[in-house]
Amino acid sequence: MKIFITGYSGFIGHYLTENLSKTYNVVKINLRGFENYDDIKKKALFESLNDNDVIINCAASLRPKNQSDLYINTIFPIFLCDIIKEKKLKVKLIHFSSLNILQNKLKDKYTNSKKKSDQVLIKNDVLLIRLPLIIEKDESKIIKQVGQIS
Repeated sequence: MKIFITGYSGFIGHYLTENLSKTYNVVKINLRGFENYDDIKKKALFESLNDNDVIINCAASLRPKNQSDLYINTIFPIFLCDIIKEKKLKVKLIHFSSLNILQNKLKDKYTNSKKKSDQVLIKNDVLLIRLPLIIEKDESKIIKQVGQIS
């Protein structure tokens, strides 16, 4: 099985890459600067998607400050979904999101950006995983809270 992972340098992506690489062929992509690529370069970069069984999108900016951060949270996941449909790929897209989007009173940039992409992805054949927090198994302590629920 071949797995394509975005956001491999983040907390979730790093953990998945490290562990899945032990059993599967994992292809990683760094999204820094990706929003500045022209459409031809973007599509060429994803020609390798044809050979994958699963795409896992872990890329996210928890504290978006600029257009690049918002691109990663909003436009990129939709771009992935569109490429899969356009090329009629037989690949499963797994997208990590946040429980924040289910909280109507949250209006911060992170929540709004994730909400926009989720509204499109949920209408397609995408597995959405919404994590409220992450617990490190070995030490049984909270390592990083992803999003905030009040």
